[in-house]
Amino acid sequence: MVEAVALPVLGEVLRQVSERIARKLMEGKKLTDTEVIILLLDQMNRRIDAMNESLGKRIEDIRVTLDKRIDDTRSELGKRIDDTNAQIEDLKASLDRRINDLANSLNKRIDDTNAKMDDLKASLDKRIDDVKSELSKRIDEVRNELGKRIDDTNDRMESIYQDLKGDIRLLYQEVSSVKSVVIDLLRKKLEER
Repeated sequence: MVEAVALPVLGEVLRQVSERIARKLMEGKKLTDTEVIILLLDQMNRRIDAMNESLGKRIEDIRVTLDKRIDDTRSELGKRIDDTNAQIEDLKASLDRRINDLANSLNKRIDDTNAKMDDLKASLDKRIDDVKSELSKRIDEVRNELGKRIDDTNDRMESIYQDLKGDIRLLYQEVSSVKSVVIDLLRKKLEER
């Protein structure tokens, strides 16, 4: 908590001292080594702040992009599932019509062709079962493929997220390390006075 408060205060102190040193330089006065170091530290601090802001923007842009890709993928998968369901319903309606047509045809000839009708009905039942079996198999394949694609997308997103977290953690460690060195240098220079 103290470090979180100290870092903005340190940045403000560096900015104010740098302004004084810049005025001294504009007046043509010679700078001490400490003043040169303070100017460099102020520049480093500004660059670190700019890097933090840039990195934060990049992270937010990536998050927005990933959210959009997830939404697009969900929307596309939903549409494909709806299309598949519509095809199944069309096929079912088509099969129902064909079965009804065959049943009507068979009813007209039922008195003369009982034996043939039994054979034909058995054949139709087998075809219906085959079609149902094939449709079930195709639905399962589509479901499995879509599930795998969703899992792959989730895995890729998690990997990107973990990489970003690691990069951010390293950057914060580097920033913290640089700021600690700056604080130590300033403390030493102040103690020398």
